[in-house]
Amino acid sequence: RVWGGGEPLLAGVHTFPSLKLKAAAAPNLKPIGNGYAEVVDLRFASGLHLQVKTAAAVKFESPAMQVKALHLDINFLSFNRTAARGPLPEIWGLRPISGETKKMLSAPTAGLA
Repeated sequence: RVWGGGEPLLAGVHTFPSLKLKAAAAPNLKPIGNGYAEVVDLRFASGLHLQVKTAAAVKFESPAMQVKALHLDINFLSFNRTAARGPLPEIWGLRPISGETKKMLSAPTAGLA
């Protein structure tokens, strides 16, 4: 479900001051278990455009495990590369990797789990 302003949003196009949101079942995506994949298309006034889709974990052979490990895929369709900040642009190679990001990418020390 997608929520906006504390209320569930039905499938369709919704416009907010700095965001255009389109929520729909994704007819071109494969069924997942007994349901269907869904996609949310987000377009921000800043130029950021991304899609969030439900996805089965195809790394598992068993269809039951693929559904059990259901997750979200995020596809960044467009964004301002020069304004991007944080761990993702650093991992993507758009910015030098900071010490904070290096810590996130390293294995935890013994005793922390």
